[in-house]
Amino acid sequence: MKIKATIVLLLLCISTTTMAQQAADTKTTQQKYQAIPKDNIEHFGFHRFVTRDKFARQINFYISKTRPSEAKLPLVVCIQGSGSQSVFLEVDTPEGKRIGSGGPEAVVAREFRDRVRVLVVEKPGVEFLKQPSNPGSAEEASEEYNREFSLDRWVEAINASLIATIAMPNIDSNQVLALGHSEGGQVACQLAAINDKVTHVANMAGGGRRNCLT
Repeated sequence: MKIKATIVLLLLCISTTTMAQQAADTKTTQQKYQAIPKDNIEHFGFHRFVTRDKFARQINFYISKTRPSEAKLPLVVCIQGSGSQSVFLEVDTPEGKRIGSGGPEAVVAREFRDRVRVLVVEKPGVEFLKQPSNPGSAEEASEEYNREFSLDRWVEAINASLIATIAMPNIDSNQVLALGHSEGGQVACQLAAINDKVTHVANMAGGGRRNCLT
C-alpha cells in the first residue's frame, strides 16, 4: 500500500508540475507575441505597436488606420525591399510636415482603405523615420541591423508581428496576404512557409536569393 501511495503521489506531482509548466509556457508565448500600443502620431495613417519575438527582441510594427468598425478585415502584410532605411519618412506638404511612405503599403492602404488592414514591420536595428543617404543599401546601417539582419531573424520579426496582429478582434485571420516587394518577395515566401495563417502570397519584382539574406 505504501508503494502504491508513493506512486500515486509521484504521478500527482508530475501532473501538477506539467500543468504549471504548460501554463507558464502559455503565458510566456502570450507575452512574447503580444501587441503593445505605442503613442499615437497625429496625421499618421498607421497605429504603432511593439512586441517581442522568440529571440526576445523588441519589434516595432504598424497597422493601418481605418474608420471605426466591428467588421473583421483581411490583413495584408507588406514586406519592404533591401536597405537599412525606415519604411516611413517625413515629407513636406502644403499642410506642413507629414509622415508618409513610398512602398506597396502606401498604395494598398490608400486604394483599399476600410476594406483591408495593412501590417508593416520595421527591420530590427532601424530607427523610425531614419533615412540614409543611399536608400536600399546597408552602408549607414546600425550595429544592431548588421548583427540581426539575416533571413531567419528577419522572418521571425515579421512572424511575431503577424501573430500579435491576428489576435486582434478586427482582423480576419482566415484572409492573410503576404506581399513582398523586391528582396521582400523572398521573405514573404519564407513567412508563408513557417506560418500557415498566411493564405496568399504576392511576390512583386522579387528575384532569387540575395547575399544578405543567408
